[in-house]
Amino acid sequence: MTDVMAFRGGDVTQLNWGQWDWPLTLSTPERAVFELLDELPNNESFEQVDAMLGGLANLRPDRLQKLLKDCASVKVKRLFFYFADRYNHAWLNRLNKAARRDHSESTGA
Repeated sequence: MTDVMAFRGGDVTQLNWGQWDWPLTLSTPERAVFELLDELPNNESFEQVDAMLGGLANLRPDRLQKLLKDCASVKVKRLFFYFADRYNHAWLNRLNKAARRDHSESTGA
């Protein structure tokens, strides 16, 4: 299970749900992408993640930028840029180019 506190950037919302008002924690779509990528390959398949990320054209670049800055997982960053490049989403062009450069320098890619 993903440690949701490991991703400092991005917002979460807590809603009361059900007849007993149980707390339900929801991530923003941008944060959910990072959490999903963290689950590969143990709990999610590449095919499922590929299908999901292909349709995410409405992510917010400002939130993605913060998540990239705060994310310590090299695996998640590599997968994020792999899928973003694969689908050539418009929000990719709005990310600070330093995020990609910092990712490449830290990973040797």
